[in-house]
Amino acid sequence: MYKTITRNRFNKNKLNRPRKVKFEKLLGRLLVLISFIFLFSLLVTFIINNIGLASFDSGSNKKEIETVIVQDGDTLWSISEDYLSGGMDPRKYVYKIREFNNLDDIMLRSGQEIKIPFEDKKKD
Repeated sequence: MYKTITRNRFNKNKLNRPRKVKFEKLLGRLLVLISFIFLFSLLVTFIINNIGLASFDSGSNKKEIETVIVQDGDTLWSISEDYLSGGMDPRKYVYKIREFNNLDDIMLRSGQEIKIPFEDKKKD
């Protein structure tokens, strides 16, 4: 009524097969894990490199803001000449300063504080 199955190297029964299937599944999972770790390390390397490049670029093109207190006789034009970077049209820079400070006109009062956005300071 009951059939006994013995395990030995000569008996090729169903009990020996699951061990091989388990090993193949384990090997497959191990390969998937190794490939996942490899892809993850590539992704981390890519992200770190891009962050490094972004910080390098932002350092070279860093825009700064300086607060200037207007003195008697100062105009937007004269102040903009002190901070104007090479090649930029002075009229556009004056407009940029006006927009940045929400100024309605170009008239300045003595003691007024305005913020000047600049990339390279022309004069110290």
